[in-house]
Amino acid sequence: MDLGRGDLPELVKACGELHSMPQPLTDAQAHAFLSEFPFERIFRALASAQGGSDVALISDTLGRLLATELGSSTLPTATPYLEAASNAPMPPLRRLAAEKYGALLMAQAMKYGGLSGEDSDGGVTEAACLQLVRMLSDPEPAVAAAAAKSLRTYGSSSLTALKRLLSPNGSAPSAALSAAAASDALGGVVRLRVLGLALDLATGSTGGRPLGNGYYHTAQAPSAGTSAVDTSEVGVPYDERLQLLRSSGLLQPLLDQLADPADALACLAALQLLEDLLAAA
Repeated sequence: MDLGRGDLPELVKACGELHSMPQPLTDAQAHAFLSEFPFERIFRALASAQGGSDVALISDTLGRLLATELGSSTLPTATPYLEAASNAPMPPLRRLAAEKYGALLMAQAMKYGGLSGEDSDGGVTEAACLQLVRMLSDPEPAVAAAAAKSLRTYGSSSLTALKRLLSPNGSAPSAALSAAAASDALGGVVRLRVLGLALDLATGSTGGRPLGNGYYHTAQAPSAGTSAVDTSEVGVPYDERLQLLRSSGLLQPLLDQLADPADALACLAALQLLEDLLAAA
């Protein structure tokens, strides 16, 4: 069987049929679809996709399938496909990957709870965090916003999750976040995106607020159908949040940005982030 271009019309047709059905999808519908179109077949067909509408339809259908209980249960074993989607040239697929990495993080947190350290889940959580930190620098704002939303939701779910992202004690995601905040190569927009996320995590803010100068807190511009992120702060005392931020080293890049006159807009955005932090203290 040709698993490349020949499968694309069949996949698009099946996605269209599923898209027209009442939502949300059931586990039975997800099982039937994924039995006919396993992930390998879907991604090999996507490799031949040319039209943006086909990619958008397939991405939307995949998102709905993975939102079912059955679909969510496949996420830990589907990480190679999430990684492929996160590197795809099509923004809808990258955004889907960012959203589903977030769903994977929350599923792993619920499964392992406070035991979700580096080794308890085979490194799945750490790998997902690292992918999301990388996607904060995506050139497509909607993709970067989805990555920030996933990290913010996960980091606000428990102290364990917050420490994974902000602890200075050798956590790979924390190190990656700090490196991104200080990287000259990524540019001021990405640095401020990372710093805004870190401040949101430290203060328990939902973010997404425009800074008034072209930048957005956690890179999430308001759009139709976009609502504030619901975050749980149970078990994450504010004092501990702030202490983690202070010890993470992420405040230094913020101060460095304030002292850099090369980008006036970035300086203004950094100043507003600092004002937000002081107001929350």
